[in-house]
Amino acid sequence: MALEQATSPVLSWQVHPARERWKAALLAAAVIAIAAWLVAELMEQPAWGLFAAAVLVVGCNRFFFPTTYELTTDGIIARYPLKTIRYQWPELRRFVYDQTGGFLSPRARRSFLDEYRGMSLLFGRGDNAALIIQEIRSRMPKEAIVREVTQRKARVAGVERSEPPDSSAEHITRGAPLRSDPSHPHRKEPTCGG
Repeated sequence: MALEQATSPVLSWQVHPARERWKAALLAAAVIAIAAWLVAELMEQPAWGLFAAAVLVVGCNRFFFPTTYELTTDGIIARYPLKTIRYQWPELRRFVYDQTGGFLSPRARRSFLDEYRGMSLLFGRGDNAALIIQEIRSRMPKEAIVREVTQRKARVAGVERSEPPDSSAEHITRGAPLRSDPSHPHRKEPTCGG
C-alpha cells in the first residue's frame, strides 16, 4: 500500500487485495479456471468458458485489481476498477470502521440501501490505518455517527462470528442463533411421521 500526503491537505492510498493476499488470489484464480473449464465442457464451446471466466473476474474486480482512495478538504473519492464514487464531507452521516477497513454512508442508520449508497474502504496492510481513521474522523460532520467495531469472537452454531462489544449498536445486526442451535428458544425437535 502506498500512502502519500501532498502539500495540499490530501491523503491518498491504494490497496490491492490480491497482491496482499496472494494465496487467496491463487485459490480464486484456480476456482475461476476450473469453473471456466467446466462451463466450456458442458456447453461444448470454449467461448462460453472464456465468457464465464470474464464474468467471474469482473464479479471479483475489487479483489483482483487495485483501488485508490483520496481524502480531500472537500470530500472523499474512491476509484474502484469499474467505477468512481465521490462524497462531500457534509453528505456523510455514518462511519463504521475497524483496523482493516470501514464503511462511510450518507444515511445515519443502517439500511438495505447501504450497499448502493455507501462507500466501502480498505486501509490495506501497514501502519497507515490509524492515520486514515484519524483523518476521516476529523473531517466527518459533528452530527455524524462514528463508531469503531472491535473484534470479539463468538461461537454461534459452530461458526465463528465477529460481534461488536455493544449489543445495542444499530449499525450491526447480531448473528441470530440458527434453529439447529439447541439453545434457540423456538427450536423444535424433529418428530417421526410429522
